[in-house]
Amino acid sequence: MRIFRANTRTLLVALALASACGESVPFAPQPDPQPSLPSTVRPDLIALQCTVNAVARSFGCAPVKSSSANGDYIVGGQGINVLLTSSNVSYDVPTQTLGADVTVQNLLPDALGTIDGTTLSATGVRVFFDSDPVLTSGSGSVSVQNADGQATFTNTNQDYFQYSQVLAPNAVSSSKRWLFNLSNGTTFSFVVYVSAPVQSRLVVSEVMANPQVAADASGEWIEIYNAGRTDVDLAGWAIKSNTNQSITIAPDATTCGSVGCTLIVPKGGYVVLSNNLNSATNGGVPVEYQWPDGTGPAQINLAN
Repeated sequence: MRIFRANTRTLLVALALASACGESVPFAPQPDPQPSLPSTVRPDLIALQCTVNAVARSFGCAPVKSSSANGDYIVGGQGINVLLTSSNVSYDVPTQTLGADVTVQNLLPDALGTIDGTTLSATGVRVFFDSDPVLTSGSGSVSVQNADGQATFTNTNQDYFQYSQVLAPNAVSSSKRWLFNLSNGTTFSFVVYVSAPVQSRLVVSEVMANPQVAADASGEWIEIYNAGRTDVDLAGWAIKSNTNQSITIAPDATTCGSVGCTLIVPKGGYVVLSNNLNSATNGGVPVEYQWPDGTGPAQINLAN
């Protein structure tokens, strides 16, 4: 039994498989969870405050608490989860341009910029500006000159620099030249978020392949546990049996019992997938998602 992203060719996660015995009901397993982050460095609350000094040619960042971030996974925490490092800081007086080569280092035990640990996400690793830079000394103006793009993160039209690389644990990205227009200013500061998909760690923790109080066609199920550090949306993932039967997970009113439903496995949580949503006929199992069964290409038969 494997679970993988349907739009990739590679297996996303290594799965531990534990067969269910008898007529047990799925429960929350405890398979080697990833080390939890200290409560003082929750990734969804941390931004990086950066200060630049044109005279001293310095550029440094430190963590700062913020509660406004949302959207993508946020892995801020300078020196804890990631490390932004600058070098070759320069200021060109005629063009009033300050530049610095900036790298991102991944300090997490999981890869960044990827869901499966190998395939690069379309968004890679992005460093978002929470707002425009502001002068802290001087009387001129400052702005980002060469952002890779703008997108909505904590607000609309936010500049970002993108590192289109998969960063393995402890890996350092290639350097990217950040340029700022700085007129009549000595120092300025800004807040950034490092936003990136984090390698998921999903585990097929329990399988009911041969139920005794219900027929296979109405009582088979699998339980999936999220041992990673971020929530995982299963929409678009695929499940494949050892006999090459495969289905792509597509939550809708038919497959999960409600309109507009989602199928998100919270970090440290689990979901149950089955061929039957009805607990009255599936052996009393609470099910979040129902896959097609029977014959045809879109079906899974765990008893094979």
